[in-house]
Parts: sequence; structure tokens; C-alpha cells
Amino acid sequence: MKHKVPLFIYGTLQDFDVMKLVTQRETLSQSDFTDASLNHFCLEEVKDENYPLLVKRDHHIVMGKIFIVESEQELNRLKYFEDEQEYTLTEHIVETKSGKKECLLFFPTSNIESSQKSWSYNKWSQVTNKVAFLERVKNYMSQFNTESHPKW
Repeated sequence: MKHKVPLFIYGTLQDFDVMKLVTQRETLSQSDFTDASLNHFCLEEVKDENYPLLVKRDHHIVMGKIFIVESEQELNRLKYFEDEQEYTLTEHIVETKSGKKECLLFFPTSNIESSQKSWSYNKWSQVTNKVAFLERVKNYMSQFNTESHPKW
């Protein structure tokens, strides 16, 4: 990867501490996140889980953030976290205060299905035990670059 890549994030990666654990970027700051939106989609909960998937839906908007991926290592760690069996990187146009921007985003594969319940980052951040969640992320990411690929 020769240049920095904008990534639209809309789920748990919006959490500063989660992103820091996943990317292992030492100098991560809130300024590394830019508000953005994705038109004609909504977020629904993955069946039997508490994380989201994008669902095509006219007249809906997903609020998220753009995060600039700075290295191939970061991108590989993000792919591992998102599980390439469940999400695939695709390009989409998102809206920012300064206009439209082409970004990568993790789009759900057919291996996961919706619970038909809406999902929001704000609700997730209120009901999730963050200390326990961060410990799960830390344990999961400790398996990056090993033969093992544990389930959450």
C-alpha cells in the first residue's frame, strides 16, 4: 500500500479504544476520525450478535466516520477484526461536510444475516460493558498472524 486509504467505519470501530487496539497505532487521536454518512443504507444487528451490518434501504442514512488507514499492516489487522468471511472491502461514495469522498468500507457477505433489528453506535456504547468488550478485542487480536482464527 503506497498511500493512505480512507475507510468508512460505522460500527464498533468508531470507538476510539477499539480502533486503537485493532490498529495498534500508537499516535491515534480523535482528529484521525472525520464525520461522514452513507446514503441509501441502514444498520441492522447481525442475527444473534451485537454488531451491525449494512442493509440497502432507500431514504435512509448511516452515520459513521472516515478513518485514514496508514499502512498495509493496519489494513490487514482491520480485515482480521472484521473477519473476511463476514465482511468484504468495497468502494463507496460517502458524504462529508466538505463534499463527497470515495472510501473503502466493510460490506457484509452472504455468510451473515440480519436480525431485522436496527443497530446504533450510541445504543451499543450505552449498553455494552466496555471493559469486557475491550478485553475480548484484545484477546481476539492477539491471534492476528497466527494459524488460529478464533470466533468471538
